[in-house]
Amino acid sequence: MDTDRTLVTFKDGDVLLKLSASVTMQLHAAVLRRNSKLLSELVAEECSAILTPQAKNKGIRIRYRLELVERPPMGQVGAGKLIRVELDDNGRVIDDIEGKPRRHALPDLENGKIPHPIYKHYANVIGAYYNREIILDHSSITSLLHDALMLLEVASYLGSVSVVSKSIDLALLNQGQTLYRSIQTNPTAWIKLAHQLKSEILFQEALIHLVGSYNALTADQKSELSNDLMALIDKKHLELLARSQDLEAKIFRLYPRSMRRDATLQEVGRAAYSSDIYAWIALCVLRHWLGDQIAMDRGHHSPDGGYALYCKLAQGGMAYIDRTDLGPFFGMFPMSVKAKACVENCVLEIKELVRRMVEGSKLLNSNLALDVGKYGVEYLTDVKVAKGEFPWLKG
Repeated sequence: MDTDRTLVTFKDGDVLLKLSASVTMQLHAAVLRRNSKLLSELVAEECSAILTPQAKNKGIRIRYRLELVERPPMGQVGAGKLIRVELDDNGRVIDDIEGKPRRHALPDLENGKIPHPIYKHYANVIGAYYNREIILDHSSITSLLHDALMLLEVASYLGSVSVVSKSIDLALLNQGQTLYRSIQTNPTAWIKLAHQLKSEILFQEALIHLVGSYNALTADQKSELSNDLMALIDKKHLELLARSQDLEAKIFRLYPRSMRRDATLQEVGRAAYSSDIYAWIALCVLRHWLGDQIAMDRGHHSPDGGYALYCKLAQGGMAYIDRTDLGPFFGMFPMSVKAKACVENCVLEIKELVRRMVEGSKLLNSNLALDVGKYGVEYLTDVKVAKGEFPWLKG
């Protein structure tokens, strides 16, 4: 962890920030107050040391001293704890205040091995106050995500998320399909990160996965998300569910135009319908098959939200109800080879109408940035988030 690359320090700074025994930064109180809610309290003007003229003449500028006195265990996310150490009028540490011995800076190494990564994250956030580039670990998407989470944790503790969010967002988006594959793998973690970053692209990507796989989400997975996030996911799920139910209902209500009759144009009797007997048989076969699929929870109630079923319907042709499926039907209702061929042709014609209905529903469209052609996604992903629906933009 290259902390030196991220450190900022200024000889004219009036704040000494000591992250460990040897990792220190000399900073400006005015800059810290502008960018951090926590630091604006720790380096408030009324809390500064009142330096004597003699101290100033000696070149002593430090009026505040901050120390990191707690840090999270290695590998865990956390920001630790910063405190202000009181200084006397010569800028020296007051060793004992109100009977409480002052706390000392942490050692540089964790278990005598490597520097703790939290130093880099504090230096990154504070460097951003001075418009320095944020440095993250791009060696892998896992390392980048962990760096981003740690950096956000520190920024959140300092009250400076807005200062670093755009830089983190850009660093993540530069990962392209590697990023989107990671979101596909763990959308719950990513939507929480996107919410913190206020990143519309990352948020929508993770939301689409959660909505598409809604029927497969466990209670534990849902409990990881805040109420406002679950409210939006529930809303989008219901919107997608309504579209799926509408498509299924329309297919069940389908009557090809050629089978319909107009009593004002022709005499409607038994003979008027007898010529379409094979079409009626075909329609009955398709409805029975679709009814079976819905009864077996392969429609809108299935874990994939009906995706696999709709894909078959969208393919048409022999993707479903082929000659093997029709065998048992013809076993119960024997007919000539020619009659069977007529039924099969009618089934194909009706399946083409169904294919167009699925295509028109746009349920199989995808709004993911992920390349779904290359990386398969086996649930519905035609979900959109309106500008005003992002939690941080509401109200």
